[in-house]
Amino acid sequence: MIETARQAPAALWWGRIRGLALQLSAGASAAALGLALAIVASPFEELGPVVLLAIPLVPLAIVAVMVDPIVAPLIVAATLPTGSVGANLGPVTLQAAEGAALAVGALIIIRRLALGQSPLPFARELIWPVLLLGWTLVALYSAVDEALAIKQVVALLGGILLATATLASCRDLRGVRILLGFVTFIGLIVAVLSLSENHGFQATQGGAQVQGRLQGAFQSPNQLGSWCALVIPIAAGLLFASPGRFGRLLGAVSLLALLGSLVFSLSRSAWIGTGAAVLLLLFTLREARRLLAFILVPLVVAGYLIFSFAPTPPEVEVVGERVRAIAVRSPYDARSEIYHEALNEIREDPITGQGPGGFAIASRRAGTETSTVFADHAHNMLLNYGAESGLPAVGLVLAFVLALGAAARRGARAAGRIDPRHRGLILSIGASLFAIFVQGFFDYTLGNPVIRITVWMLIGALLVAVREADRLRFRPRAARR
Repeated sequence: MIETARQAPAALWWGRIRGLALQLSAGASAAALGLALAIVASPFEELGPVVLLAIPLVPLAIVAVMVDPIVAPLIVAATLPTGSVGANLGPVTLQAAEGAALAVGALIIIRRLALGQSPLPFARELIWPVLLLGWTLVALYSAVDEALAIKQVVALLGGILLATATLASCRDLRGVRILLGFVTFIGLIVAVLSLSENHGFQATQGGAQVQGRLQGAFQSPNQLGSWCALVIPIAAGLLFASPGRFGRLLGAVSLLALLGSLVFSLSRSAWIGTGAAVLLLLFTLREARRLLAFILVPLVVAGYLIFSFAPTPPEVEVVGERVRAIAVRSPYDARSEIYHEALNEIREDPITGQGPGGFAIASRRAGTETSTVFADHAHNMLLNYGAESGLPAVGLVLAFVLALGAAARRGARAAGRIDPRHRGLILSIGASLFAIFVQGFFDYTLGNPVIRITVWMLIGALLVAVREADRLRFRPRAARR
């Protein structure tokens, strides 16, 4: 025992030294790893911090997708606030959202193949964009710029794959609710960040032209307005379809923030699209009419008191001028000349157009109507498709819109016999897509990858909700419980 007591202090000191050595080695390893990550991320310049965080998170994301595929669209949605931030890869720029969509799509395919399933599921409504993809490949032969045309084809292919990946990831209504709730949360982040901008509105031409509009991380205020128009019906849908208080609270807070961001984007086309979506919900959803009746009177009373007894802020005055000028074309973007140029390009080649993505190049050619304004698009979705890919492409786009509308109507009817919240979920997604379609008559914002990716995710979510409504409709009542 005496010998053991003598050795105890030595063992204690040795344990302390060993523990200190382990801590120092762990600290040195962490510093070396951080330095290595910083060296790898430094060539990406402004994207360096994002890459620095992404490198250690990538293995975790891969494992999470393999465990539960619903994580895949959530990863894509998480990249949406980055807006148009991307990395130059030779002749093209890959946005963060596009890179995430490609990566998680590949992971979903690998997972399904490992389980002995088909690479990706399919829905019959997607036959129309597949045919559109085939036609754009035909239109490649008439492209005025092959690089832009190939980029458009790849973007369309990526959108179809993202919709099918969403079909594979959201295996039931729980997955759809999780995805829509997360998209609403991301919408709240985008709205708050955009509202935090320093802006000084300056209206001219009677409100037809305004400087200092909100645009957030997007390339233009109209794109921010499109994003808000897409997410506002989804946030409203959470108020009607969410089974829990947290979901309804998230929907209410996000709805207010998104409405504020939409208003101060001063995008008249987005206002019209959102208004069309709200009218659709009011006509088809009883819960929407009840909510409007509940909040309309307090809003009217508060508005009367504010405008009667408080000085009117300059921002509100600019919004009022913008509303009064909603039917006045802005003089700075030569909208009439752009429409005329799009029609001329359709007449010149009504079958295959100027090639996918070719409007920006064709409008710059000498002798065109828009040769002095350099239009990037036709400010109209159908005219843009017609000018770039011909009238058959316009027909395929309209057929796809009608197919989605018919699917939403069928799903809403089936869900109405099962669960009103399921019906509200389908109608809110349909209203979101309807908003972007109506806005497309006055502007073309699908060229922005964030908006395009969001649209394709919502298309996939709609098809999942309709699929589940059809499945539950023919399921025995006892099994539904």
